[in-house]
Amino acid sequence: MRLACVAAGLRVDIQVTIPGVGTVDLLIDEWLIVEVDSRKHHDEPIQQHKDRVRDGNSVLGRFGHVRVDYLLVQHELSWCMDVIFARLAEGRP
Repeated sequence: MRLACVAAGLRVDIQVTIPGVGTVDLLIDEWLIVEVDSRKHHDEPIQQHKDRVRDGNSVLGRFGHVRVDYLLVQHELSWCMDVIFARLAEGRP
């Protein structure tokens, strides 16, 4: 995902810690959080709950967010990029 974003000309930081949210997978243009969920760390109900809290805190912190999973990145990368570009086009919350 990171390499596709960089290849598309986006400014990407990895493993950024955001107060109230935690460490995020990718941060694009300093405001769009992109999380790539794996089954290992995101399938259990308690982790899904924590993910929803993180998503909500990102909204409260005026960050945008996109959440995809490993299978989407592996098999539908162009769709993932379309979602990211659509979210970026909306502008920072």
